[in-house]
Amino acid sequence: MERGHVRPGLGVHRLHDARGRGLTLRAWRERPGGSRSLELVLDRTPCYAESGGQVADRGELSGGHARARLEHVYKEGDRIVHRVALTAGTRDELIEAGRRGALAAVVPASHRLPTMRHHTATHLLHASLRSTLGTHVRQAGSLVAPDRLRFDYSHFEAPAREQLASIEQVVSEWVLANREVHTEILPLEQAKQRGAMALFGEKYGAEVRMVTVDGVDDLGIAPSLELCGGTHVRRTGDIGTFALVSDSAIAAGVRRIEALCGSQAVAHFKAQQSALERAASVLQVTPAALPEQIEKLRDELASLRKAHAEAARGGLESEMQGLAARAVVAGAHRWVVARLTAEGDSNAARDAADRLRGALQSGAAVLAIASGGKTMLLAAVTDDLVVAKRLDAAALVKAVAQVTGGSGGGKPHLALAGAKDPSKVDAALDEARRLLEEALGS
Repeated sequence: MERGHVRPGLGVHRLHDARGRGLTLRAWRERPGGSRSLELVLDRTPCYAESGGQVADRGELSGGHARARLEHVYKEGDRIVHRVALTAGTRDELIEAGRRGALAAVVPASHRLPTMRHHTATHLLHASLRSTLGTHVRQAGSLVAPDRLRFDYSHFEAPAREQLASIEQVVSEWVLANREVHTEILPLEQAKQRGAMALFGEKYGAEVRMVTVDGVDDLGIAPSLELCGGTHVRRTGDIGTFALVSDSAIAAGVRRIEALCGSQAVAHFKAQQSALERAASVLQVTPAALPEQIEKLRDELASLRKAHAEAARGGLESEMQGLAARAVVAGAHRWVVARLTAEGDSNAARDAADRLRGALQSGAAVLAIASGGKTMLLAAVTDDLVVAKRLDAAALVKAVAQVTGGSGGGKPHLALAGAKDPSKVDAALDEARRLLEEALGS
């Protein structure tokens, strides 16, 4: 929402298909890129300059045989600058038309109307956030465009799903109530006394433009009053449809809502409906039965994962028991290096390795284990060797993993690492044999 400065112009907030005719050129300059790219300053304009979160208008300027596409409009001090690219005629023809006061500017309704919808909806959203979450909510930034709105606000936690539904419902009820949107220019202090919301940190002139949206008394929706110089619809019903699309954290204490209005909101709802119907078709249920079916599948998947984990754990333990029996004997110690055929996750590997440590009694092991399509390296060292500082599992697995370009770590008695290059796992295991033979003998 734009700050409420008084701005000269043609009352563009009331025009659906904004037009200005007989416009006079006050200044012009070429832009880098050649004579077909210009920046113009006119005596007046129906075009909105980017400000306060609302994007600039798009459209066309014409004069005589020359036509130019309006690419951007921005403020430069007190001037409104129109950035254009010639699409017909010459630069000189366009400039001459401007000198004669024969320029025409058009902002099509296809750009202006959806922007107006999203801007007025932003005011309603701000009011709904404050009524639902608390009056501590303040605007922290915004974007108002033809295809969407984005509103940043101060709040200390993520709103609950029910709160977001309530925020969306309040705006929707406001739209259905078709309340009038008023604009008036008045002294700043008078606007503040009437309760108008001002943006923190903004500087305002002596006079401001206040946008008031009538409330809905029977639903407990109070009027919205904000200082704003942007474009707005005449009545809330002109917004058509409102859809709150997302809410997310963007900084400490600051959140962002994105929403859609009008045809953009309708397209969003249709896309959601289509996705639901596709999902229902895949699961061979009605859309209404989707939640129950998804919960059922989730429970089945959890049971399968549990069974798979238990089977993997059993397979790892069985294979490790066999390894202990074939371990290299080095005096009072035993060690083993191997690539396991059984798969398992990190939890199953840790549990099985603890049992292997017990079977070795005094010794160490370095193992390569397949896990989820990747290779995991595990080092296990018995407690007596850890206490004697003969071996450290974390240092051992790190040195072995480096051969594959991977890394990892853990505790002195048990550590894990990832093998970045699976083709080098055998070389890594050879390095493990060398290290263990060096530390314990053979």
